[in-house]
Amino acid sequence: MGRAIRAGARRVAALSVKWGSPMEPVVFHADKKPFRQATFGALGVAALMVAVMIVMPLIGVDAKGIGIIVIGVFAVLLVGGLGTLQTVLNPMELRVDDGGVEVRARGTTTRILWGQLDEVRIARPLDVPKDTWLMAWPKQAPMQFRRRMHHPEWKADLAGVKVCDLSPYEKDAETIREAVRRAAGPLWNDAEAMR
Repeated sequence: MGRAIRAGARRVAALSVKWGSPMEPVVFHADKKPFRQATFGALGVAALMVAVMIVMPLIGVDAKGIGIIVIGVFAVLLVGGLGTLQTVLNPMELRVDDGGVEVRARGTTTRILWGQLDEVRIARPLDVPKDTWLMAWPKQAPMQFRRRMHHPEWKADLAGVKVCDLSPYEKDAETIREAVRRAAGPLWNDAEAMR
């Protein structure tokens, strides 16, 4: 038992020398302000729709045709507002450490280990050049992920994983780049173009 522990300690020490000193996890949070504004806007307009439905019969307006439209708009706004409220209550996070990269959104976590990857870079998508994505290319493709909003997704046309879009995060892409570069070690590629 003692031999196995010492051998494990030697492997960890060798990795620390190979990859540099151990890194404390770095966590980046999404800016909640746009989500908060969308939530309050949608819920506010939904409340206004309820008020319209209450006032229309009181002022003698026949609400049959208009009422159906108002109820439909109310339902859409309520669902949209509650959906963005979940993002406000469980803000998006990007966590980077020596073991890998992790995306948390809407109370769900997706983790990708560095050992699964061949290369990592921050790149600009071809169709939206103003955006920046944290991209990863696996050793064995494709990587399967459940479809969830703001979570890593396999991009078949790029043969890689869009880990996350960096635009919602409070820190700029350069700050995130430095943290990922340090954590990913030899997997990091400075190129900004898709491969």
